[in-house]
Amino acid sequence: MSRMYIPWKLLRDWGAFIGLRVVLFLAGGTVVFQGIDAFENLREYTAGGASGRELAIWFLLRTPELAQQILPAALLLGVLVGTFALARSRELTAAEASGLHPVWLWIIVALLGGGVACGQMLSEASWLPALRHQADVWQAMHIDRNPLRLDQRVRWMTSGADLWRIERFDDHYTFEIYQRREGAHAVIRLEQVVADGDRWQVPTARRSRWPDAVTWHTVEPPTIPFLPAELAPVQHRLRYLGLGALWREMRAKSRLGGEVSGQELEWHQRISWALMSLTVLLAVLPFIPRHGRSASVAAGALLALLIGIIGWAAIVFGSTWATSRRDVLGYWIPHGVLVLTATVGWIRIRGETVQPPPKEDP
Repeated sequence: MSRMYIPWKLLRDWGAFIGLRVVLFLAGGTVVFQGIDAFENLREYTAGGASGRELAIWFLLRTPELAQQILPAALLLGVLVGTFALARSRELTAAEASGLHPVWLWIIVALLGGGVACGQMLSEASWLPALRHQADVWQAMHIDRNPLRLDQRVRWMTSGADLWRIERFDDHYTFEIYQRREGAHAVIRLEQVVADGDRWQVPTARRSRWPDAVTWHTVEPPTIPFLPAELAPVQHRLRYLGLGALWREMRAKSRLGGEVSGQELEWHQRISWALMSLTVLLAVLPFIPRHGRSASVAAGALLALLIGIIGWAAIVFGSTWATSRRDVLGYWIPHGVLVLTATVGWIRIRGETVQPPPKEDP
């Protein structure tokens, strides 16, 4: 039978078989990590008087972010377990005997990994940053209820009934004020504010759309000890932070080459996800015959992976060393070691478990 024979039904079944295991690992890992976090920190969460409803909403808001972090491991484990199950059932050997080249399984995994990476990048560039931001706001308002929460560049502070989010950049600060009015809150982003003696004037706006008019009122600013004395309060520049506005702001900064904030997807992250889809391909390399033309395909994939890693490392270390070395040391190096170890194991497993079907006696 011709080597170009493509049994679409078999390929579709294999893709669904492997994809189902990726989904199961993703759902199971998300539930397990949420349960562990709730078990370890439930007393801390309820110390501020948070109700069960507030905790449930916060866990739901955090679920997409947690699932995104688990997704690479779920993809890798799902591919390994799915291909191992196919090998144990001898479906791969039967497909080879019927004329199907094993490289088609490689293509299935490539499409699966590429689809997952594209979906993650689309989510990171559209709705996920806003949802992550809303989860932080909900935690500061209803869970922590703490007048001060500090990380590397963001500080949460309270002043009266208002919640302030202050983000530090290299040359300026941004302020976001969450004002609770009749069960809702308006989100206002100020790059600078207007001083009125010891108070600050800030505008109010509707939450769901860009404001047609600005109404000024006066609020009591929090004490901000880490602000530099040379930060002169002058006329503000208003940025209303909604879902659509966040997307437009990200696109505008991308086109203008402006400052990249923590909510934007940097180019080295795009390259990282593309390389992750290549590393997933290593999991199925043992199913490609190690002779003739297929060996050249496998060697070419490994060479492309090596070139990609070198190029990605040059971009990351050359432009954003301070923010990226933690990701390299904490994620990509262990991830690469895991994939290479699994690949070596699969080469041995293929030799032990996947045997050609016995020839029938005449």
